Amino acid sequence: RVAGLVARLLEGIYLVQNLAEAAARSRAHPSGQFVTVDGLVVGPSFVRTAAGADVRLERVRRESAALERELASVRRRLREARRRQGEVLEELSGIGRKLEETDGLITTAADELARTEAERAAVGREESLLDERLAVLDAARRDIDERLTAAPSPIVPSPELPPMPEPPVRLRIEVEALRRERTRLEAGVLRARQEIAALAADDPIALREALREAEAARTAAEAELLSAEKSLAQAVETHHSAAEAARIARERHARANRAWRESATEVDRLRRESEEEDRARLDLERRIGEAERVVAEGHGMRPEDAVASLGEEDSVESLQRRSDLVVRRLGLLGRVNLLAVGELQALQDRHDFMVRELDDVRGARRDLQDVIADVDRRIAELFEAAFRDVAAAFSGLFATLFPGGEGRLTLTDPDDPLGAGIEVEARPGGKRVKRLSLLSGGERSLAALALLFAVFRARPSPFYLMDEVEASLDDVNLSRFLEAAKGFAATSQILIVTHQKRTMETADVLYGVAMRGDGASTVISQRLAEVPAV
Repeated sequence: RVAGLVARLLEGIYLVQNLAEAAARSRAHPSGQFVTVDGLVVGPSFVRTAAGADVRLERVRRESAALERELASVRRRLREARRRQGEVLEELSGIGRKLEETDGLITTAADELARTEAERAAVGREESLLDERLAVLDAARRDIDERLTAAPSPIVPSPELPPMPEPPVRLRIEVEALRRERTRLEAGVLRARQEIAALAADDPIALREALREAEAARTAAEAELLSAEKSLAQAVETHHSAAEAARIARERHARANRAWRESATEVDRLRRESEEEDRARLDLERRIGEAERVVAEGHGMRPEDAVASLGEEDSVESLQRRSDLVVRRLGLLGRVNLLAVGELQALQDRHDFMVRELDDVRGARRDLQDVIADVDRRIAELFEAAFRDVAAAFSGLFATLFPGGEGRLTLTDPDDPLGAGIEVEARPGGKRVKRLSLLSGGERSLAALALLFAVFRARPSPFYLMDEVEASLDDVNLSRFLEAAKGFAATSQILIVTHQKRTMETADVLYGVAMRGDGASTVISQRLAEVPAV
């Protein structure tokens, strides 16, 4: 009955073996849709994948995260290069200032030396003039003595000459000032010679060599800075490419979802139309059946003979008018129930139908009870198997976490495993207590972790999340907990929310939330394997 509807719904849809065949046939027949046995759909404008996560988007996200880490590393090296460049520039500035100070000292010393030499030359010239004058005076005195000796008359002692007058005070002051100036100039000459010697010891050639080395270091730092900026530009470009690829993938995924939703809406609409057609068809069949029964019971004719007796002029409208006329005439005749026998038969048929339906419901109830019993039995079997596995794993893990201790899981009612409770017996080494309420806080926490790890070991999972489960453990119990967690980390991913430093040191990757300078929070991550050892 629904073959035509199915044919219309599946028109242009073909079954293929794999995605490659679907793609090849889609290129050959662009208007058709091809479905693989795995549920992949290749259409004229979309490709619908099977249920599951899109690994390409995850790969793009991983590449984006790797680019973010590489970009952060490049930025860190760039900051270090800029800091080094600043240090080199500051050092070059200091060397330049020292060179300028040295040049100033050399110039000052040269000027002082030239002035001192000029003053010494002037003093020498004055000394030469004084020596010449003294020589002339000595010659004059010797000439006078010779003349006095050669005189024939007795020499009358000349009267005693008056003492030579002292030089004027002004001249004595000038002479004393010249002596002090000479002493000062000699001290300045000595100091200038010492400064010249000190400057000669500094070796301007060495200073120029140091300046050249500093300029070479600055050039290398600028080249490294340019290289870092190029690497940063490449990383930013790669990041933008990855982000664009991720955006395109998201848009494609959104378009595919939108097309899928539209197709699903169209399928729902067609399904509703089909249901409405089915209801209309059933209503028509019911009405036809009632009409056939009325013809057979009320007129004593077979439906085929009644249809054959109709002429060409008997249309639906004429028959309807005739029916309306008969109805009006029957109304004029009064309330005469000529169809009581037919109604009785209809009620009997309805009663029989309800009895059959009731029998079907009772049978379905019995089948459902059997199914429930089978499900309960299966659940009990699975629970018992899981309980045995968890109990065995708990005993082993408890002995590991509590050396010398004993742990056990028991059912309060073994005959009714689904309605029974579970009792946890924990006896640490060196103690006789078994009730968890008699243990210390750390022991209760470690016993609870043993039960949790026992469930993990009995029914492994690829991913575990724990929130500050080791907060109340001491150092010894924390070490045992970390050893147990390392054993699970070999086959599964474990995410632990913690404030314990030792737990953080054991982790491979750290995630945290930090506050930036603008007051906004940001999520940061760090792989401990990438951190250099201090």
